[in-house]
Amino acid sequence: MRKSLSRKFIMRLVVILLILAVAGWMLVGCGGEESRTVAQYPPPVTLPSGLIIQDFRYGDGAELDRGDVFTVRYTTYLDNGSEVESEDAYTFIGGVRKVIPGLDQGISSMQVGGQRKLIIPPSLAYGDAGKPPNIPPNATLTMYLEVLSVAEKQTTENGVKYVDLVDGWGDTPLAGDTVVVDYTGWLQSTGFKFDSSLNEGREPMEFVFQGGKLIKGFDEGMLGMRVGGKRVIIIPPELGYGAEEKENIPAGSILIFEIDFLEDRPPS
Repeated sequence: MRKSLSRKFIMRLVVILLILAVAGWMLVGCGGEESRTVAQYPPPVTLPSGLIIQDFRYGDGAELDRGDVFTVRYTTYLDNGSEVESEDAYTFIGGVRKVIPGLDQGISSMQVGGQRKLIIPPSLAYGDAGKPPNIPPNATLTMYLEVLSVAEKQTTENGVKYVDLVDGWGDTPLAGDTVVVDYTGWLQSTGFKFDSSLNEGREPMEFVFQGGKLIKGFDEGMLGMRVGGKRVIIIPPELGYGAEEKENIPAGSILIFEIDFLEDRPPS
């Protein structure tokens, strides 16, 4: 009798343990996923600027650098939970202040595949003006961000790096042609915009291609472009202003340009 009871007790204990194991597996594999992974997320970090970041997934590969052209997926919410902006594949140049400062700061140090939450104060978003009609003045934004890809840079013979944003449809420039472009230039070291033909009151720039009037890196960076194309080029100091200090450009600066190729006119 005692042996029989002992066996029944052991069998019941085994069944109970199996039920508990299955229940635990279901909790982790289904509804318990959030409770399992939240503990793995690092705590939010507040930067000196007031931006709050929290990583949900670390990517792989090199960290994003100023001047890289990358594509992200993001969704943005207001404090009340309403969605105000969303892009499945938004491409921009990193670190050159072409987006709101909170996104520019928040994406730095990320890698491809990384996922991050940003809480962006108004001073790093749209400030007093807001962004009608969806984003009111002085709105704090919560953005969920994923880095999808970074464009591979090409390098010319003399070391100018470039990425084509838009492939052109027209002629390529030849030495002696008159070309017309819109351009914007930034310092790679700080992201400071030092010049742009798009500034108020300015016109597109017209010059003789390889005519010796521009820094060598600008001409070389346009090699192979077609009219209608848009390109980002990164010029090393030796093909820029070198050891010479120009207004707003320190000596030894690496320069980033975005070039929009508008027109090409062969010599008459």
